[in-house]
Amino acid sequence: GAIGVALVGEIFFTSLGAGLASGANPHAVFASSASLAILYVIVSFGSVAALVWLLRPLNLNRDTGTAATAPPVSAEA
Repeated sequence: GAIGVALVGEIFFTSLGAGLASGANPHAVFASSASLAILYVIVSFGSVAALVWLLRPLNLNRDTGTAATAPPVSAEA
């Protein structure tokens, strides 16, 4: 999580600094920088969601019609 926050901050502030250094309108530069950072968040979230869906474990215990374990037995000492 910390690496993601650092990357979003780096993208935002690098874009903001470059835009302000060029002398552009500060409001437009801020909006452009924020949209670039949000685009990174959306793309990375979509990538992680796709990977989680693709890498989920396979269900190896398919239902064969028989119980996998014996039912519990009560015992008194």
